[in-house]
Order: sequence, then structure tokens, then C-alpha cells
Amino acid sequence: MKQLVITVHGIRTFGNWQERLEELLRGKAKDRDLTVINYKFGYFSVAAFIVPFFRWLVVRRFRRCVLDVCADGKWDRVDFVGHSFGTHIIAWGLYGIDPSKRPPVHTIILAGSVLNNYFQWPALLNRPVKRLVNDCGTRDIVLLFSQVLVPFTGMAGQQGFNGGTGENFRNRFFPYGHSDYFLVGGKADNAFMEKYWVPLLVSDAAPIMVDERKSSALGGIWLTLLNNAGTIKLAIWLTIVGVPTLLIWRLYVQARDNFVATDSLLSGYLEIVSESVQPAAQLKTAEALLKSTQDIIARLPIQSRDDPRIKMQEARAFILLAELKAEAGAISELRGRARQAYDLLKPIEPSADEYPEALHLLARSTALIARSYAQQDPQRAIAFDGQQAMRLYQEALAALRTLEPRFEKSDSKERDRAWLVALARTQREIGDLLLTDAFKKPDEARGYYAASVKTFEKLKQLWPDWTRVEFELGWAKNKYGDVLWRKGDAGALAQYQEAAKDMAPLVAAQLSQNLEWQHLLVLVQANIGSILRNQGHYEEALAAFEKAVKEVDRLTESDPGHRTWRATRAWIYDSIGETKLRWARRQQNENLLQGAGDKLNIAQTLRHQLVDEVPDNDRWRIDLAVSRANVAAYEGTVKEFKKEFIGAANDFDEAVRRNSVQVTDERGEPMALRTIEFREWAALDFKQGLNAEAADAQIRKAIELAREQVGTAVDRKVFEDKLDELEKLLKNP
Repeated sequence: MKQLVITVHGIRTFGNWQERLEELLRGKAKDRDLTVINYKFGYFSVAAFIVPFFRWLVVRRFRRCVLDVCADGKWDRVDFVGHSFGTHIIAWGLYGIDPSKRPPVHTIILAGSVLNNYFQWPALLNRPVKRLVNDCGTRDIVLLFSQVLVPFTGMAGQQGFNGGTGENFRNRFFPYGHSDYFLVGGKADNAFMEKYWVPLLVSDAAPIMVDERKSSALGGIWLTLLNNAGTIKLAIWLTIVGVPTLLIWRLYVQARDNFVATDSLLSGYLEIVSESVQPAAQLKTAEALLKSTQDIIARLPIQSRDDPRIKMQEARAFILLAELKAEAGAISELRGRARQAYDLLKPIEPSADEYPEALHLLARSTALIARSYAQQDPQRAIAFDGQQAMRLYQEALAALRTLEPRFEKSDSKERDRAWLVALARTQREIGDLLLTDAFKKPDEARGYYAASVKTFEKLKQLWPDWTRVEFELGWAKNKYGDVLWRKGDAGALAQYQEAAKDMAPLVAAQLSQNLEWQHLLVLVQANIGSILRNQGHYEEALAAFEKAVKEVDRLTESDPGHRTWRATRAWIYDSIGETKLRWARRQQNENLLQGAGDKLNIAQTLRHQLVDEVPDNDRWRIDLAVSRANVAAYEGTVKEFKKEFIGAANDFDEAVRRNSVQVTDERGEPMALRTIEFREWAALDFKQGLNAEAADAQIRKAIELAREQVGTAVDRKVFEDKLDELEKLLKNP
């Protein structure tokens, strides 16, 4: 039997009980092929739990995960176990799946459920849920909060589900609090799970029935009030809030005389958008929420808006919008939003002693402006300026370094840890800048990457279970790989593979909750493919690219408007086409070209669209030149196999023209190497076509470019080898 068990934890926890239950199951399920997925959606705050939109986001991601995991119907049995908010995720996740696509669920076990007592289980039982067991804690006071205050939730984990129960639908009642199923005296304990849950999950055994409720007249009155709280609660919430922004506005009106409360609400809301919404939602959704926050601030009285605390919140919204614009590839808009934040914060004259959080935000806005200078081209209205970018990065770094010692003395480390995250990321971005052709300093870059790792390691010591830091440390190995690749060091492949090894389990644990992590893992997989292709391991390279393209296709389906993900998709399609092209040329096997043209044309179309949408993004303009050159090289290769040598040579010469663009990022040397190779291919076909003069002209131009690169390149050896090869070709026609 192939069995799948999916567990889901609650809010304000990382669900340590899940791994303990998995261990218990593996000890008892020796007769089957058991897979346990412990679904992690990250640390979910009370504030996020209150807002229906944020709950919906988590449920949506879980639903997609279930569909992906169960898509091929390979499981003989599927079971779910959920606690607290996890019960909400499971129930609504399954309910929202088209009945024809729902997996055949054997058993669902719920504990401490925040679902409403009247949840529509009849729509799921036998369609396809075979059995439901709902464990209730009669002393679960936490669920009173859910029942009375949180819209569209309840306390089925204390009072049970209403409706006709029977063999396939059981409520059980224990004298427990909210987490007593896993804890005894505040310490981890497996006895309850081992006795009451494991038998249900490894067999068809009937549940052990327990009902330790005690009735009383007063208890009946209290229960009646609670059971009707849902109607009252819904009316109140429909009056107060329809969307999160209305919640903030209403609370502001109520707290007009309490300025501190208003500041706190705005700060908390923006934190939720940044930490919970932005990594998982579509860009336009996150942007709409941030713009609505700005509208709320605009409605405040002038005297309130002039207060530094409100200016900080307004600047925070602009910073988050700037980060979204960076994700969308809109460099001019990135700079504009970051500049607005900077202009709000600079007059405050923040320091580490006075308004330290404002200093943190000022540093972030400065670093974002620096990023915009590091991504532009001299031909554009906003010019690339590596020196200006470095100056601004160093300004941001200096500000954040003054906050680092203050963090050590802070009584609010969890709040202020964002200072260290910003410091680590700024150090890393300086490393990225040092790898560009404006600096060509990979060793210095590695020093900044090492400093970034050291900062993240400090955070890891304080929060060892913070998966965000674990992921950042994995991503750091990818950055070290970038340094080695820039230097032509073969060790780059091992670094990328180590990065993928560290990052993949963390992405899997999120199970689609953090889409940006998925995207970064795709980049690492594509880097692995690129290195393998450069080493001539074409089949392995294609396997790496195909793995990456499968994931990036899913990302772009989830948010078709996310331009950065679309750009990555185009890169991988182009890489697949180029790999097939180079493999076919190396093996002189026309069959290996199959599908290459389609992939290259798709990439070219995608990149045309991106450049049309965002003409000021120089990186994407260069990407388009790469695609156009690869298409020309593909057409030349097709003609070469047909022995149309002059036509092939002219196509390769066209590839040279398309590829010859001014490059300001780290791709200058690879682009020069491509130009040299295209000229070499053109020369060989001109020779085959008996045009020796044209062939010699191509070789001489290739030699000239190779000599230029030998004098300035970081990876000189590759150009020295190519120069030696070309000179031999010129001497021995």
C-alpha cells in the first residue's frame, strides 16, 4: 500500500508535533510505503489570522499543494491531520477543490479546530472523505477568541461539529486545553497521539470514543450565547471591515485620540503585507494593499501626517512598493518610489539614538536607489553609474552598521532583527555590484558575501528555527558559486549544487507558501545547467534546465503579471535551445537540434514582450539580444547541416551583429566569448563555401576581440585558449 499522510500545524507555532507524529507512524507502518508531508506555512501571527484575506492566501497555496501531490493518483490511501488553524486549512482546502479532482481521502483527524460548528462536512463526507474524527478540548479557552472575534471561524474544537454523526463522523471530548494533545505540563508528550491517532492512521480501526463533557444549566446558557456569537460577530465585522484596509481605517477612527495606536496599526499591517502577503501573493495584490495604505495615510490630518512616526510608515509603504517594482523589473519606478521614501525620511535626521527605525528605513531606501543605478545602461535616460551605486550602497551600509551594536542591547530583538536582515542583504548587493564589468573584483565581492553570511549566522544563533535565515545561508552558497564562475573556477558547480541541496528542503517545507524562494531555487538549478553546458555535459545540463523550467512554468501560471519570473522563464527556455544547439554542433548530429528552434523562439517572444512593457530595463534588453543572436545561430546551424555553407556563414555573422551590445553587468565576458564563437563558426562555413577572404576576415576580428579580453578579463584563461585556437586556424586554413 502507498499511503500519504499530510499534517498541518496552527498559528504562532512551527508545529514541532508534526515530526513527532511522523516518527510514531513510521514505527507502526512497516507494512506499507508511507510518505508523510508536514505542511509548514511559516509563523502566522494573530493579526494575520484575524484578516480573512490572509487566511485565504494560505488555504489557496495548500489547495494547490494537495492537487500537485495527488495529481497522478499514485496513493492508495490519503489522510490528513490538523491542529488549530491547520484544521481550517485542511477543511477549506479540500472544500474548494472541484469534486471530480478531490483525492480519495480515507481519514481526517482534527484537534483544537477553529472551524465553525456548522461547517458543511456533508459536502465532503463520502465525496471523497471516508472518515472524520474531531477531537475537542473542553477547556480550550483559546477558541473563545476565534468564536467571538475572528470572522468566519468558530470553536468546533471545543463544542464539536453539529449535524448527524455516525460511524464515519465522530466528535470526541477531552478535558484538554488548546495544545494538550501534544504537551503535558508544557513539555512535549506523544502519549495522546500514540493512543488516539496512530491506530486511525495505520488501520481501519474504529476511533476510541471519549466524552468527558459535564452539563449544567449555566453551561447551557453560556453555550447558547457562544453558538449565536457567529451571527453577532459577522454583523459586527461586516460593519467594521470588508478588506484589511477598511479595518485599519476603522480602527484609526476609533483611536483618533490615540496616536500611538494608529502608528502601531499601520506598522503591523505593513509588516503583515511584507512578511505574509508579498512572498505568496500576486504582485498586483500586494501593490493594491500597499497603495490602499497610502490612501489611508493621505486621509490623516495634516498635523498627524507631519509627525515623524507617520512619515516612517508612509516611507515604509514606499519602500515596499519600490521592492515590488524591482520584482516587476521597472527600474525607473523602483528609483522613484525609493526616492519618495528617502525624501520623507531624510528631513527627520534619524540616528541610532533617535528614531533608529527611521535610520533603518532610510538605509533601505538608499540601497534601493543604489540598486537602480547598478542596473541601467548609458544609452538610457537613467544611466548606469557603478560609482554612484557604490557610494549609495556604502552610505546605506554605514547607517546599518551603526544599528548593529544597538541591536545587541535592544529589548525588542524580534522587532529590530529587520536591521540585521537589511545589513546582510546590503552587504550581499555590494558583492553583486563588484562582480559587474564596472568593477570586475570577484575577490572583494566574496569578502562582502562572507560578511553577509556572518550577519545571517548571528541571526541564526538568536533564532535557530527561523527558516528564512536558513534559506539565506543556502542562497549564500549560490553567491559563492557566482564568484567562482566569474573567475572561471570549476568549483562553481559544486557550490551551486550545495546551494540547491540546502535550499530545496526548505522550499519543499514551505510547499508553495513562499513563491520567491521557489524562484531563487529555480535560478540555482539554471546556474547548474549553465555550468554543465559550459563543461560539455549537455545531457545533464538539459536535465537541470528541464527541472527548472517545470517549476518556473508553475510560478508564471500563479502570477502571469510577474515580470521577473517571466524573464527567468525566458532565460531557461533560451538556455535549453542553446544547449541543444551546441550539443548538435559538437556531435554533428542534426537530430539533437529537435525542439531547439521552438524553445529559442518562445524565449525571444517572451523577451520582446518584457522589453516592450519595461523599456528602461537594460538587463532585459541584453537578454533579448542574446535570444535574437541564438535564433540566428540556430538558423545558421540548420543551413550548415544542409550544406548551405554561405547562407549559414551569413546567419552566424548576423548572430554577431545581434549579440554585439554594450553590457554593463557581469555578462560582458560571456557575451564577448559568444561573439568570438559566432565569428569562428562563420569563418568555418565561409571556408566550406570557398570564400577564404571572408573566412580570414572573421577570424582576424575574432582574434582582435580575444586579445582585448585577455588584457582585461577576470577569466583570462578561456580567452587565452580561444586565442590560441584561432591563431592556429588562421595559420592552417
